[in-house]
Amino acid sequence: MERAKPYRSLSLEAQIMNADAIHAALGLTFTAIWLLVGQILVANRQDC
Repeated sequence: MERAKPYRSLSLEAQIMNADAIHAALGLTFTAIWLLVGQILVANRQDC
């Protein structure tokens, strides 16, 4: 006999994907800011 697949609503699926997209966007934003601040700090240190 086949096993029944657990029911997942489409709205729940959309919320999960939306959370993944937000998480990825926040991670990329944090990385970009981290690299920018690092570049500024390194440039300031070399000027002295």
